[in-house]
Amino acid sequence: MLLPVLLLASQPEVPTWEDVRPIVARQCAVCHAPGGEGPFRLDRASDLAARRTFAAAVVRDEIMPPWLPSHNGLEIQGRGALSDEDRKTLLAWFEGGAPYETDAKPAVPLQTILNADQTIVLPIEEGFSIPAESTVTIHTHTHNVRTFALPVVNDEPLLVTGIRWDSPIVNAVHSVAVSADATGQSDLADSLEESAGYHMSGDVLRRPAGGLGVLGVGARKLELPEGFAFEIPEASTLVTEMSYRPTGRDVPVTGSLTLDIAHPEDDVRKLDTFIVMKPWIKLDAGERRKEIGDIEIPMDLDVVAMSPRGDHFLRSMRLIAHDPDGGSQVLLEYPDWDMHWRQTEVLAKPLRIKAGTRLEVILDIDNSDDNPRNLFYPAEDLILGRFTGVDGILFHAAPADPSQYPAFSEWVDSSRG
Repeated sequence: MLLPVLLLASQPEVPTWEDVRPIVARQCAVCHAPGGEGPFRLDRASDLAARRTFAAAVVRDEIMPPWLPSHNGLEIQGRGALSDEDRKTLLAWFEGGAPYETDAKPAVPLQTILNADQTIVLPIEEGFSIPAESTVTIHTHTHNVRTFALPVVNDEPLLVTGIRWDSPIVNAVHSVAVSADATGQSDLADSLEESAGYHMSGDVLRRPAGGLGVLGVGARKLELPEGFAFEIPEASTLVTEMSYRPTGRDVPVTGSLTLDIAHPEDDVRKLDTFIVMKPWIKLDAGERRKEIGDIEIPMDLDVVAMSPRGDHFLRSMRLIAHDPDGGSQVLLEYPDWDMHWRQTEVLAKPLRIKAGTRLEVILDIDNSDDNPRNLFYPAEDLILGRFTGVDGILFHAAPADPSQYPAFSEWVDSSRG
């Protein structure tokens, strides 16, 4: 009679809701809560317990929570992927029956609080609805994209330290890439179509969309590290490229973009954005191969964030820095690229890159039927070309010597060809 008692005593203790609640708040409730992008709630113990079999499967297979960058790179701000310890705790709770008390407190995600001296709110012009089903235009690279031109009406340059997207559309919008345009090109494009916005990407001339960052699912607010800011030239328009997913019904687009503005006397370093990319891609139907883009840095830079740029044909992407002394370092890696989870990656601390460093992006492009995200089935011959880059990574950086900012911006412009 002793053996059964010993076996019973050796069973591991099942975690409580209080053990898993902080994990759920940090990793799940960001999207799966009222007002979030997730299609159902998981912030309450009863909701998560009711879906425990499904939740255990996606956690075990590392499908959820979504987090594109691998650990093989720089430390990035944000919730990150589930740690092994957190995954083990969640799975033990699911497999133990997901016990909870009837008065269990919900998992509440941390709220981002605006802390700017001033904010500017730019409403999205109404008049465009996300269509019930996808349509492919002649611009196949802008599949399920709508771009809006939002005039700032600023009579002097502005220093932006944060950007936030607010909209009641919570699960049809994947990402919002934001840029500043002082050329008038985006206003012209917007005027050519009757409904609000226009169907092309947010690129302006040779400047790629996302020069001010990309707001993604569960990350609708981008905050720059203290002491850094994007500069918006006077008389600018904010170009807002919205990537969406049809939901089976027409969804009217409403919302706004809020800018956090630094005080003119604040001591901030101005950022500019350049891209390491592949501008032209040509693959036969069924072909898959590696493509490489690179660029050499002319001066010491401090990088604070990076924004990935990839289409439906990209399978993986790796960014490597080759310094002038012969060393190499992986900065960022996406082993399984999915453009629907795109967002700006803010580094845990700024990265100093020396002059003469060569930045190299290695792209795995797949134009075969095996690519589940290929826009065409069966696959067709593929030719894509964009001066702003088909696939690549945008760097948001400042010169290590602030007095070199004019020279840095001039190099950024010249690097676009």
